[in-house]
Amino acid sequence: MLGLLQRNLHSCSKGVKETAYKTLVRSKLEYCGAIWDPYIKSDKTTLENVQRRAARFVLNNYNYRDSVTNMLTDLKWEPLEERRTRLRLIAIYKEVHNFTPPIIQLQSNHSRTTRHNQGTHVIVPPPFSKRSYQYSMYPRTAREWNFLPPNIRAAPDVCSFKSSLTNVNLRNLVSKTHFKI
Repeated sequence: MLGLLQRNLHSCSKGVKETAYKTLVRSKLEYCGAIWDPYIKSDKTTLENVQRRAARFVLNNYNYRDSVTNMLTDLKWEPLEERRTRLRLIAIYKEVHNFTPPIIQLQSNHSRTTRHNQGTHVIVPPPFSKRSYQYSMYPRTAREWNFLPPNIRAAPDVCSFKSSLTNVNLRNLVSKTHFKI
């Protein structure tokens, strides 16, 4: 899809290219991102490389000496992994606070309040015996959820939870809770 945009929008403005990328390409990369989020580094890199190619396309800068990281910063695009982490945390927030219909609520095991968990919606990750399940959405996000500050986990509504997440370093949160593969 990105190649199609590059062929047909090569002479368009930055704004048109950015809108086309976000609506036609990034939306496909993020479809079901809360549930399907790759945990293998090569898969993550493949997805991030699409966004890096898109940054060169949007800014019309194909010089290999120029830093794509700086281009992403100029465009104010956060890494796709952080966006998927945010989506997963929002999905868990909705489930914990009963904002989802009962038919799609996850089978979570919320722990009781103790002095160690500060009493605010701590999730006990389900047991796992297979690596593929260990890195699936729920066990992975449960670990991240428990690392969030208690005041963020106890946000009164989804909007305030989303705005609170902007103050959290999601990259640091992911590195604390994930095993290296």
